[in-house]
Amino acid sequence: MKNWSFGMDNDNLVNLVLAGKKIATTCLYNEENIPTIGEESIIHFDNEKDACIVKTKEYHVMKFKDMTEDLAKLEGEGDLSLDYWRNVHNEFFKSFYKEFNDETEIIFEIFEVTRNLVQERLQLGTLIARKNKDILGPIKDIYEVNAGFNNTLFSVNNKYIIKVCTNKDKENTFDKEYEFYTKNKDNKFIPKLYTYDTSKKHVPYVYEIMEQLPGKTLYYYYYKMTEKEKENTIKKIVEVVKELHENTHQVNTNSTSTWLEEIKSTVTKNLQNVNQLFTKKEYKMIQKSLNLYDKYLSEDVQYALLHNDLHFDNILYNRKKVKIIDFNDTLIAPIDYEFRIIYQMQQEPWRWADIVMDPYQKPKDYKNIFTYVKKYYQELSNIKYLEERQIIYKILGASKDLQKYNKELSEISYGWHDKNNTTHEKLDKEAFKKYYKMPTLKQMKQNDHAICWELCEVERDFFKKQDYPFRTVFVVLNNGKSKPGHSFLIYKDKDKYTWFEASWSDMKGLRSYNSIKELFDDIRNNFHKFIKTNDFDKEKLEFYAYKKPLFRVNCDQFYINAMYFGEKMTDDYKL
Repeated sequence: MKNWSFGMDNDNLVNLVLAGKKIATTCLYNEENIPTIGEESIIHFDNEKDACIVKTKEYHVMKFKDMTEDLAKLEGEGDLSLDYWRNVHNEFFKSFYKEFNDETEIIFEIFEVTRNLVQERLQLGTLIARKNKDILGPIKDIYEVNAGFNNTLFSVNNKYIIKVCTNKDKENTFDKEYEFYTKNKDNKFIPKLYTYDTSKKHVPYVYEIMEQLPGKTLYYYYYKMTEKEKENTIKKIVEVVKELHENTHQVNTNSTSTWLEEIKSTVTKNLQNVNQLFTKKEYKMIQKSLNLYDKYLSEDVQYALLHNDLHFDNILYNRKKVKIIDFNDTLIAPIDYEFRIIYQMQQEPWRWADIVMDPYQKPKDYKNIFTYVKKYYQELSNIKYLEERQIIYKILGASKDLQKYNKELSEISYGWHDKNNTTHEKLDKEAFKKYYKMPTLKQMKQNDHAICWELCEVERDFFKKQDYPFRTVFVVLNNGKSKPGHSFLIYKDKDKYTWFEASWSDMKGLRSYNSIKELFDDIRNNFHKFIKTNDFDKEKLEFYAYKKPLFRVNCDQFYINAMYFGEKMTDDYKL
């Protein structure tokens, strides 16, 4: 069963579907986009949590100009008028297809919800709520909070949160959270925990019931604050964190050596598993740098029970007050390790933001954040190698990401899945053009086969969390015929440009160059091996830096996204 989302404003449109107000959707006409009457599919939220199963009832193929008032109302958006429908869809389609006009053909699909998966999950929350009336009182209002990936959350009477561990592999994290709440039960800056149930007597899951705190995450406010307001906010956060640390100081004379060895061994092991991603010179330099860890991490630093996931999505802000949530990852460690994410937010603040706030987070708004932390957490200033330790913590995180990323790529073979999820190990052009739909990132990582531009999205997901400037690139032989093409990723490290190739079997790996021209020339000199054609002319090769494509696009739509809306790259292109 295919899994999909709307092209824009997805969560709001999904909620309209769940409310019964939206029973139709529109896409550009393409033969493979024609739905099958009676076919079911899953619509998901932005965080890829499944929302509902829908079944196609009917569809209409028409020119854009022929849309009617009655059909437009079925989309359930805005004021339900035809004018609203035309304006919204005209803007959306032109955003990725500049030739779009009133004569362009569209497919208007009418569907019905056959299973409300949110409502089914709500039955779980309702059952838990009924079994805990002594805590919650009469159940006047209960709804699912659409947040997180591993847990299912419910709000009860806007006063309580039921947090269910529906990912059973993560149950140990609830034990950690319970331990933290127990040690900080009188702390007014964290939610109050009312119960922790591991019995699985009434439901097959571990769950907690806790206080629902008012406010939104700090990401919604920080970028709009004045510099003085930012400083005061960080001061408040530090005060809260210091209180948590002071309540859980650990005294262990062996902690420092254990901490040092744990980090060194983890980084060493992770990098050994991905050594093929580095040149011999780079890998030798990495190994040499590990010797410095003894110097920087052997310093005696105070230990405490840390939150261990301290970023703005876990800090609630309300009426200039801050409170901290989500204690699933608590860890006994040096106090400076608590602030490694905030240190990294100076350059990459968006990494921990939700999909709504991600676009608003800019490094310039976070440039002083770690300076404020050091100013108000005086004990950090006593750490001689604080800056170096933060860099090591960043390398530790990056090595884990590399290990995970390498594992994901190594388990993927070349091939594609059609809309019925049938695997095709060979690229039959006719079948591919007719049946291909680009999967979601989650599906790509779960699939055992992928094509070049799908692997680029896995790579994009990794590189957007790193410091390197990068581009996903589409190279195409613009010969006026079949236009064979290939996608890959390039990134810049200092003065070197690196071609990251995960799909083209003959060229897999990393290759570094002194310039973009040198990189492009290498591709020009080898591309004829990739396309295996006799009429190859390397002068007709064109390179385009393209943005993340919409999921569910077909082959033609991907080409349009890359070539018409991408940025044409020349030999003097700069990252």
